[in-house]
Amino acid sequence: VYDFFNPDRIVIGVKDDRTRLILEELYKPFKCPKIFTDIKTAEMIKYASNAFLATKISFANEIGNICKKLGIDVYKVFEGVGLDHRINPAFFRAGIGFGGSCLPKDVKALIRKAEELGEDPKILKAVIEVNEKQPLKMIELLKKHIPNLREKKIGVLGLAFKPGTDDVRESRAIIIVNKLLEE
Repeated sequence: VYDFFNPDRIVIGVKDDRTRLILEELYKPFKCPKIFTDIKTAEMIKYASNAFLATKISFANEIGNICKKLGIDVYKVFEGVGLDHRINPAFFRAGIGFGGSCLPKDVKALIRKAEELGEDPKILKAVIEVNEKQPLKMIELLKKHIPNLREKKIGVLGLAFKPGTDDVRESRAIIIVNKLLEE
């Protein structure tokens, strides 16, 4: 609810002036930038935004994996990177990957549409590949400390795909739990 009433921006796709006028009035109380465009462009803004956020997360995880092997504090690295005004620190949290109802679905949909159009979206495919492998890094890290996981009791905190929600759709933690059960 907070996010709904405090958006960064509002993107509104319309097909005619009458609809635009109605929606301008409806969204007038919101104090944020509003962009009116055609419906296809509004849809692409959503897909492109989510794909970019997913890319930032996968990028942070790749850098995080390198930092772990070098003994470098990845959070300090991204604190410094995020201070660059061109980059912004949001979504630079190395971890087990992204989940939820939007980012995975939207990136995959954008990949499929690009392929239908004869494009090969290499970066978007890599984003998904990194995200699929990232939860297994947690298992590798655990095995460094406990080589044999058989018969061990391991607690997993935070099953939701992000803090402050109870939504477990596409949660990376589920992958970890399943892998632990296999082990």
